[in-house]
Amino acid sequence: MKTILIVDDEDSFSKSIKEVLDPKKYTVIMAKDGEEGLKMIEQAKPDAVLLDINMPKMNGMEALKKIDTKKIPVIMTSNLSSKKA
Repeated sequence: MKTILIVDDEDSFSKSIKEVLDPKKYTVIMAKDGEEGLKMIEQAKPDAVLLDINMPKMNGMEALKKIDTKKIPVIMTSNLSSKKA
């Protein structure tokens, strides 16, 4: 079974993605910031990472620089939006 790590400080986003992934095919683990995400990568050795850009402590761009993307695919995520007046 493949393991997916979701690194995001928004619980609602992480839970939504977890619900979409088939529990028969994927084990989903979650972290709330870049620091915790890096620790989980070392411990759990996930097959892929969904990494939010804006998070406390260590943002996604900082964490991405420390992840060996040749070994673990990373998909960057964000809930940024622009509002036009």
